[in-house]
Amino acid sequence: MFFVLLLLNLIVVTSTSTDSWHQLDGIEYYIEYTAVIGVDKANESCQQAMNAILAVVNSKRIQDFLVKNIDTTKLTDNPYSFYIGLSRASQTTLQWSDGTTTDTSVFTYWDGPDDVYDNRKLCVTMGFHEAVNAALFKWKIEKCSGTHRYICQSR
Repeated sequence: MFFVLLLLNLIVVTSTSTDSWHQLDGIEYYIEYTAVIGVDKANESCQQAMNAILAVVNSKRIQDFLVKNIDTTKLTDNPYSFYIGLSRASQTTLQWSDGTTTDTSVFTYWDGPDDVYDNRKLCVTMGFHEAVNAALFKWKIEKCSGTHRYICQSR
């Protein structure tokens, strides 16, 4: 009985060494509040520093979880948005950082009528894009060289 309780306790524990890590369904998400220039730098930071990838936000549950855990008091200046792991892989395909693809039949959270397949815009961010009181962490496709914060997830 003690072993079962200990095992259950280990499964439930979600605390981490920093308040930027949050766990959902066994996946750790890291919310980085330092802005970076370009998605390549965000990817590099996730991979090298944390052995992680940019977050795969492929369900409303994950979206809501991340929004709940973003500390908006740390968003004191622009950018108010975060790179996530979705990008345009081809003219008609969006791909997550874990290699899975998406189409309009699965969860998305676009900020208005955005041209998802604009050749000049390849990377997706979630956030307040204009100001902190704007749209509630909607997604926007943008140039990959923009300055944004980022969210990683464990592999």
